[in-house]
Amino acid sequence: MQQAAREDLLSFGISYEDMRKKNMAFVISRIAIRFERPVYGERPLILKTGPNPVHGATFPRSFVLKDEQGVCMRAMSLWALLDFEKRTLLRPSALWAEIPSFADLSDGVSCARLMKPSGTVPCYSEERKVYASMLDQNNHLNNCNYADLATDFLPADAGEVKELQIAF
Repeated sequence: MQQAAREDLLSFGISYEDMRKKNMAFVISRIAIRFERPVYGERPLILKTGPNPVHGATFPRSFVLKDEQGVCMRAMSLWALLDFEKRTLLRPSALWAEIPSFADLSDGVSCARLMKPSGTVPCYSEERKVYASMLDQNNHLNNCNYADLATDFLPADAGEVKELQIAF
């Protein structure tokens, strides 16, 4: 999804290289995913994405993943535009190109703020190593690794993950 979003931005004249030259970067703040049914890697998959209307300082983007049988997964992600050096938010107007908005593909998947229930305790008891191959071009843990890290700590009898939300 991250790569599809990046390629979609490129189609609007916004490249990662140009953003870095202008001291800007998009960072993901949240993602919510709902699996309609299992996703199998051996089947051809089609991922569609599109930006949704900017909301305050947030750039929402929706996704739908399909195979030959129909929809497998829907998702919504929220992105922020940052001053790369200062690590501060930039207003959407700081972007030199307009990002059009398209129909929402997420079908109700929401990135609404979740509150941690009181009394919540960590579900893990070990540390995890982060390797260079897990880092992105901003030298941060690439967002595609977070779900793997979280699901590694689920009990063996947890069953299928149907919905997932990550706040970065």
